[in-house]
Amino acid sequence: MQKIIVTDTTCIGYLIQINCLNILQIIYGEIIIPKAVYHEILPLENKGFDLTEFKKASWIKIYSANHLANVEEFNHILDIGELEAISIALEFKRRFINN
Repeated sequence: MQKIIVTDTTCIGYLIQINCLNILQIIYGEIIIPKAVYHEILPLENKGFDLTEFKKASWIKIYSANHLANVEEFNHILDIGELEAISIALEFKRRFINN
């Protein structure tokens, strides 16, 4: 079974800051991030971090979270990037387990 890796902002943000984003590609090959995570990463550029590798990474797939209702009970403790990441992971889980 194919592994699907969905991540939130923290992992990617810190790896960008230490110039080691490629570690995710080495380990997983491909990762999925929600649109919200992409937009949460962009402000790092204003703090002086180079996002060229991140923006050009074909191995980072950006998905829209279409069913946030499945995680709405957590919206008081998680930010939008985390909520979308969990929602997308649940959606992929249903899609692959039910097939």
